[in-house]
Amino acid sequence: MKIFTKRESLVQNIAFLAIMAAINIVLLLLANILPYLLILLTLILPFISLLVTLLCKKIYYPIYIVVTVGLSFLVSLNAITNVFFYILPGLISGFVFGFCLEKEIPSSYSILYSAFVYVIFSYITLLICNFFFNESLEELYFIILNLDTFVWRGYLIAPFIFAIGIIQSSLSYIIIQNEVKKLGFEEKSVDDNFEVIYLLVFILLSLLSIWIKPDVYIMFIGFAIYELIHV
Repeated sequence: MKIFTKRESLVQNIAFLAIMAAINIVLLLLANILPYLLILLTLILPFISLLVTLLCKKIYYPIYIVVTVGLSFLVSLNAITNVFFYILPGLISGFVFGFCLEKEIPSSYSILYSAFVYVIFSYITLLICNFFFNESLEELYFIILNLDTFVWRGYLIAPFIFAIGIIQSSLSYIIIQNEVKKLGFEEKSVDDNFEVIYLLVFILLSLLSIWIKPDVYIMFIGFAIYELIHV
């Protein structure tokens, strides 16, 4: 059975969801043993969710989320925060990316929207983990990157999460772009004026965020640079 084919029957959908959820759980189990693999999980999980979105009927996606999250909690009793910070944002951003591709939104914007959603949900889960579990998960990234003693590492949180969002969506698209066309989805053209407006919005947000948090300012600069590249 080909991987990149639409699942039509109930059995086909449930079987594919089970396989994809199992892959997520195996990766999470390995990451619980070797924390360095959490970055690999972060990059791969949105792609798996993208496959589920494109190849399964949307009515089954909530089942995929519930099964993945439920099993993730069971295998991460000693590291529940990993489920919040690494699993949930990837599930949501992967779905958003797949939904955008199905709506034939240009890939550059599909990647951008997915990354933006990933940033938002990552920040929400960071707040949850900090407030309820008193854990600063972003520190793990800094340790992995050997930046745990870097004085200005606090300013890198938002840009780093944004970079991960862009990288994971870009990698997913590189892998699946040819298959997306075979599934019958064609990218719509974008008016140049629309792209300029987007660029101006991100520049304005960058200027406004200077008074909010420096790392948020750097992140919006990243969004502006990304949009400038695609104008």
